[in-house]
Amino acid sequence: MLERLYVNENLTNKLKYQYRMHPFILKMPNELMYNDMMIDRTDLAQLRHFNFINDEYPIGFINYDQGKEEYDGFSIYNLREAKEVIKLVDLIYQRINPDDIDSLAILSPYRSQINCISNLLTNEQKNRGYKQCINTIDSYQGKENDLIIISMVRSNNKQDLGFLNNINRMNVMMTRAKSALIIIGDRNCLITNLFW
Repeated sequence: MLERLYVNENLTNKLKYQYRMHPFILKMPNELMYNDMMIDRTDLAQLRHFNFINDEYPIGFINYDQGKEEYDGFSIYNLREAKEVIKLVDLIYQRINPDDIDSLAILSPYRSQINCISNLLTNEQKNRGYKQCINTIDSYQGKENDLIIISMVRSNNKQDLGFLNNINRMNVMMTRAKSALIIIGDRNCLITNLFW
């Protein structure tokens, strides 16, 4: 029913203005999903600034091609990439006020990757609050945070991205960050998709 309503443009009302995320983070989803129709009205002074992130271009991609995806039932995890995510969060933790750890979220498209990252946490990291900020992209829909780190998981010679090819899911993923976005993934695998 919702799809029929969406197809009939006379019955739908699309959001035109966005007020919550950095305009550079909006740029790619706006071009690919919204035909450049979204108008940015974000007050940059209201966004959190991180001294280790370029305020003008607050998206980073860390190419990590040393990982290997593994299946856990119907889900996938990448142990080496999970370890890199934790190293990155530790580096960030050293550069922010410890009370601001709740301004960060770690997301992944795969539940097994979330479980893998959670299981790798030390007691000290759990006490810092890391565990509270780890979730799947689907579970995080409708939520947002200042700094989002995304573990893409997929790393294979076939360049098989599975449901990472779903542009709607990737749109949700990209638009959870308000101030900064860091993506960790295997560039050679991801590059087969137009979104990347």
